[in-house]
Amino acid sequence: MTKPIDVAVEKNRDPRETPESYFVPATDVYETAEELTLVAEMPGVRPEGLAVTVEDNVLVIHGKPEGREAPAGELLLKEFEVGEFYRAFQLPADYDTEKIEAGIRQGVLTLHLPKSDRLKPRRIEVKAE
Repeated sequence: MTKPIDVAVEKNRDPRETPESYFVPATDVYETAEELTLVAEMPGVRPEGLAVTVEDNVLVIHGKPEGREAPAGELLLKEFEVGEFYRAFQLPADYDTEKIEAGIRQGVLTLHLPKSDRLKPRRIEVKAE
């Protein structure tokens, strides 16, 4: 298998398009003969707070979690942080970006990136002469 995505694009991100500070979601990427599946943890993010875009073969995931109300009283200890999630991946050219499917369930985003027919294995029929 080849290296399906390149995470180095994050280092060269356009600051106009990314939040000033953000969390990088933990991400797993799986490859089959048919597709890549990307799974990213984005707790507190609902579908309406999520943007998944592809431009020039750069896949960008940007999620804004719902705010949470602080209980009444004086704050004595603060360890819980809420912030935006951002992650970008450079995709090879041979993925069908028009057919990417995305879903989020219980704070876990799952993307299905189908391979173009050029990348899919195929069987060649051998004819007898």
